[in-house]
Amino acid sequence: MRRDARIDRADLAADDEFGLPLLMRDRILWSVDEPHIEEAVLLRSLAPGPRALLTLESAAGQTQNGGILQFLYNTGDLAPDAVEAAELIGAREYVAFYADVVAELPEGGLSTDSEEREAVVDGLMDDGRFDDRLRELEDRFYALDAEVGTPLDLALRYVDEHPHEFFLSEQEAAADRDDFLLRLSAHVGAVPRASDDELEAAEAQLSRPLPPLLRRLYREVGAHGWGPAGGFLPLLGDGRESLVGSWAWAREEIHGPDPGEVWPDTMLPIVRLAAGDRFCVDASEPQLEVQRLELGREPSWYEGRPAMRWDAPSLRGWLETWLKEA
Repeated sequence: MRRDARIDRADLAADDEFGLPLLMRDRILWSVDEPHIEEAVLLRSLAPGPRALLTLESAAGQTQNGGILQFLYNTGDLAPDAVEAAELIGAREYVAFYADVVAELPEGGLSTDSEEREAVVDGLMDDGRFDDRLRELEDRFYALDAEVGTPLDLALRYVDEHPHEFFLSEQEAAADRDDFLLRLSAHVGAVPRASDDELEAAEAQLSRPLPPLLRRLYREVGAHGWGPAGGFLPLLGDGRESLVGSWAWAREEIHGPDPGEVWPDTMLPIVRLAAGDRFCVDASEPQLEVQRLELGREPSWYEGRPAMRWDAPSLRGWLETWLKEA
């Protein structure tokens, strides 16, 4: 079965091109029934363009984070796929590089099974010459990075030249959103929906429009009580038992260590958890990252914003996962 990894371009912030692989992986994972599908198997179920992008993002990311050895330990079974991916995007320097990595491996490559793969790599490392060769390859990787860019940089140029391979058309994206909301509504059942007056009153108190997806969830799926954990908060209400009330409380009570660091007006608490914790979405990004506000401890702060526990790269994916598990 060929999986569709294309995303709605509207979900990708204009200045966040490196978020494309993350959102594509998010979309793939909510469509997978098997809970522990191997990455190589998953990638090979994609069309060539998305497969190349995600293969190179994985292979290069491991190398940048921990060197060639980390790549071999974690995703070394993708080395032959990286050769094919580099060929597709026209990155001839990396075709030769990954071909030389493959040449250092046993015939047939490395196993998709992590324990078997690690055992083979450990065996190779017993030979000191292999360690020296890895250092040579690593130096070459960083030299290529400085000279022509990372494999992901080059893959993103391919994306710019072939956008139809990575993004749904406007009509497809609209139909896809409608299908998602219909499936969600059918699962939730007959519950009260938020009225236009309630939506407008909430937006007036927030001094900003609700994100389009969040607005449709309240208007078309349910006004409160459904969803992950303790369910969606009502839009309006007393104290912290509503979206607007939780947001206003956070704006008043949660402050960073430096003057002027307050709870962002774009961070919206939407779902209740035990002990007063809240799942929040970041409305400053179109994909609506899901983060967790834990009231038992003060959040750390980074660049003037609370750095909370990250739960999912998108609200859509978070709810798709809940829907699948439910």
